[in-house]
Amino acid sequence: MSNYLIAIKDFYHRIENKRQCFAKSSTHNCMICIMAALLLIAPSGDEAFDIRDRRAMISQVQKDTVFMGFFTGLFQIDEKVLSSMLKVSRRNYVPLSYTHKAYHNVALPLYDDYYLPEPYMVALMLHMLDISPTDKVLEIGVDSGYHATIMAYMADKVYSLPHVDLTDEAQINVPRSNRDIKDKIVVKSGDGFYGWKEKGPYNAILVKQAFEYVPHHLIEQLAVGGRMVVPVGSQNGTQKLMLFVKQDNGEIISRRLVDIQIAPLSEGKWI
Repeated sequence: MSNYLIAIKDFYHRIENKRQCFAKSSTHNCMICIMAALLLIAPSGDEAFDIRDRRAMISQVQKDTVFMGFFTGLFQIDEKVLSSMLKVSRRNYVPLSYTHKAYHNVALPLYDDYYLPEPYMVALMLHMLDISPTDKVLEIGVDSGYHATIMAYMADKVYSLPHVDLTDEAQINVPRSNRDIKDKIVVKSGDGFYGWKEKGPYNAILVKQAFEYVPHHLIEQLAVGGRMVVPVGSQNGTQKLMLFVKQDNGEIISRRLVDIQIAPLSEGKWI
């Protein structure tokens, strides 16, 4: 729990315990007590620094978006994506040994050869998903809860299938770090290759590991008008980050976003 949340909890306990004292105190003394209580719930030094670092990260993402726009055709990230990223401490979702690099615009290792993508790539993928407050979202691939948490601030419900070795970590990180949206995220350990058909159809699907071919079985889990972002290509080289959109007539429109290199998603690998 962050120092900020601890301070809030402590504030309410003190108010309850000192209620009689407030009633008997003079107006002047009450004002002093109230001012002291407000100081208690102000962001701690660590929290303030973290917020500062998040803002710096967002600023860098905006700069990278302009630069990469010559390749992607996208020069500005949707404000709802940036504001949601600003609400989530990336430091709480990376290994302790990498917290000092949490807000650098680099991918950070989570498990074996699996990495948490750099902030720019996170912003790009979420922008292309165009998530709305009523949307149901499916997330597949390596995550410690970071992507799912950001999307939960944008969507109605997020179903997450992280790597089996990161499932417990994701289940712990979300309620510990972002309690206000923990009930909007459902984390399951399973074979992400097949998606989560029982909970579909989905308005948006985010796949963060590469398929060698277009995953039509996941496209089938999209609702009409649904969007899917997924890396497609060779498991040993560069892949294309693709956007697929299901039209009203069931037709699929695809768009290549950018070339990336990411770990593959293999059938049965997570069972």
